[in-house]
Amino acid sequence: SAGQKIDDYTLDDALRDMSVLSSETRDVWLAVGMALHFQFDASDEAYEKWDEWSAQASTYKGPDDTWYTWNSFGLGDSRKRGAGTLIKLAEEAREKLALQAR
Repeated sequence: SAGQKIDDYTLDDALRDMSVLSSETRDVWLAVGMALHFQFDASDEAYEKWDEWSAQASTYKGPDDTWYTWNSFGLGDSRKRGAGTLIKLAEEAREKLALQAR
């Protein structure tokens, strides 16, 4: 939910969740960026991990684009998507993968 930080959710946890997600879809790309920005107080390390993950997409425009977008997060209250969003997206992706593996 908006603006909720999850106390014991680390950057390693986030990377594990990101590993099942594709950065190809803009909605997912933005949601993950917002979640990292909010959960980890816009840290450089969180940005770097988001940029690395972003680079896997065919639509990747380079670090200037991710940095510009990163700095736009948190400017409006509506932008505050916490780690809960990332966890939910990853859970849905894992369920899909499990269904495909049957």
